[in-house]
Amino acid sequence: MTTCSPVAVDQPVNQLRDPALFDDGGRTHLVCAVAGESGLALVGVTW
Repeated sequence: MTTCSPVAVDQPVNQLRDPALFDDGGRTHLVCAVAGESGLALVGVTW
């Protein structure tokens, strides 16, 4: 994993970009851009 820059990328990179927490009625998820902003990842978070 590498440090990401605040600019868009047009190729797959191994970076955690634009992370955000999403609450779905009591279930919390971490959402982030993946593969150079060409997809999204969603993972459940337990506190």
